[in-house]
Amino acid sequence: MRLLLHADSSRNWESAATVAARLARATGGHATVLTAERIKRRQQDVLRRAENILGLDKEHLALRAQPGLVEQVVPEVANEGFDLLVLAPLGGRDWLVHGHIVSRIVSRTACSVLMARGKGPGFEKALVATEGGPQGVQDVDATLRLARVFDMQVNVLHVVSQIALYDYIKEQAETEFLGSDEPAALHLRELRQRVLQAGLKGEARVRVGPVVEEVVAELKEGSYDLLVIGAHAEDAPSLLTRDISAGLLRHCPVSTLVVRDSLRPGRRP
Repeated sequence: MRLLLHADSSRNWESAATVAARLARATGGHATVLTAERIKRRQQDVLRRAENILGLDKEHLALRAQPGLVEQVVPEVANEGFDLLVLAPLGGRDWLVHGHIVSRIVSRTACSVLMARGKGPGFEKALVATEGGPQGVQDVDATLRLARVFDMQVNVLHVVSQIALYDYIKEQAETEFLGSDEPAALHLRELRQRVLQAGLKGEARVRVGPVVEEVVAELKEGSYDLLVIGAHAEDAPSLLTRDISAGLLRHCPVSTLVVRDSLRPGRRP
């Protein structure tokens, strides 16, 4: 696995660095630390601190300074063939930057992106939000790769927002819906089975209402520390498929993994 970690003169990214280090060690992968700081002294300080935090040997670590605008530099480097970009809220102004610059970075990056929040060195409970399509299998499989490193519980969630199904779900218990022949229910059971077959704990969940609001509510009520969403572009791998993915990335209160199709940059799915 080729990991790219973004670092800057703030300390927001340090917990993301510990996550990247665990992934690199567990997979035998290689980590590259990238800073877009423009002042040479800051570049040196950031890269030195990152090297100390990661604690990887020179064979598995590279340090790179490429001054410029973060939203341009990070995707440009990430699209050089990396498998995962790891970053954190930027510059301390999370209320502004996380909602705009980070969304731009993710939308321009062709590999999967892990937006790390919080202080912990890993994750304990993940929620995979699936829209019911075949990409949900890929999202779960990507989560399982992380779960093997962090020993996570993995729950899968489908939010039903279609008006036509709303009354149907209200009239029966959640367990009845999950046991029905509705496509969303069949999909959730398939995903949960993949989790169980991997030897991990996991549940299938369903909620009704606006997607972003219901996913955020589930995250808070279920005490999750990782959300997994898909960004499977139909026309180009560098675009978010729907505004829902971007909305979740902006409003999610926990770390977020945005899963891309398993394609190299520039290839169509």
